[in-house]
Amino acid sequence: MTAKKATLKQIARLANVSVATVSYVMNGRDIVSKVTKEKVLAIANQLNYTPDIMAQSLRTQNSKLVFALVNTLSSVFNTSILSEIEEDFEQRGYQLLVLQGELPAVLKTNIFDGGIILNRDFPTDQLETLTDLFQNKIILLSDIDRLNNSNVVQMDNTLGMELAVSEIYKSRHQRVCFIQGLPTSANDIERYSSAEKAYQQLYQRDDFQIRIFDAHFITENAYSIAKHLLENQLYDAFVCFNDGMALGVYQAAADLNLTVGKDISVIGFDNSFFAKHLTPALTTINIDKKLWAHEIVNSYLTVSQPNHQQKITVPTTLMQRHSIAFAKPN
Repeated sequence: MTAKKATLKQIARLANVSVATVSYVMNGRDIVSKVTKEKVLAIANQLNYTPDIMAQSLRTQNSKLVFALVNTLSSVFNTSILSEIEEDFEQRGYQLLVLQGELPAVLKTNIFDGGIILNRDFPTDQLETLTDLFQNKIILLSDIDRLNNSNVVQMDNTLGMELAVSEIYKSRHQRVCFIQGLPTSANDIERYSSAEKAYQQLYQRDDFQIRIFDAHFITENAYSIAKHLLENQLYDAFVCFNDGMALGVYQAAADLNLTVGKDISVIGFDNSFFAKHLTPALTTINIDKKLWAHEIVNSYLTVSQPNHQQKITVPTTLMQRHSIAFAKPN
């Protein structure tokens, strides 16, 4: 019986690195440390891993390699959803290659079947170029209204942020502020707009712009911002646009001997794996990543016509835990 072919995900799991890191090593990208590169290659050799995508493409003129363009690989959320997407693609006979940054020249070659764009806000002309180049086999993971005939499988950021602001509004802590991520992140853009509308509706105020702070989805940045705000007693309720930044608020509170869920209230977004393990457990917005990945791959395998267009929204839900101090028992 023929042994099952090793996958990038297996190598990543054994090497304790991301799937993207393994992709970089296998494709000769010079952005991985020597130690990590040697570790990944050693494990790949042990598993007899052979990347034969190019050979398959030449034989059949039908590549099974899909690219994923992301804004950053440092995001816990990005790596977790990419892992789910890769697993689903592999079950259908495809492989996923993760690319970061500006549009890489390799996309102009014929090695890719198509691709997905996660959390990137590219200019319209670049998106149109990609759509034409790959005959519409592009799936956007956030809605971009300016692109005609786009295929979108997105999380419901609008509902998620409405739930988050509504939940923090019930808190006895009413000096609320918002900590956002990257301005180039499509998810951040959607969450900003939804948070502003929800805040204005619930709090009946028009000062949202002075209550929002940029942390670029980075825990350390959120820590510095939160520590300053808490030291000066400016805010006591924090709506964070991802869980990593909520973690930074937790760390700042701990340094100042403040208790989350008692002295301050915090809510996150994305329901990262560590959220339920914090003390107290973090209230956050959840997206079913397996369902989202499955919808993405299903959509990708059905978009082959130039005029085909579909938009799917995967619902978000509130994960109530213990990081919010309510005015009354909830």
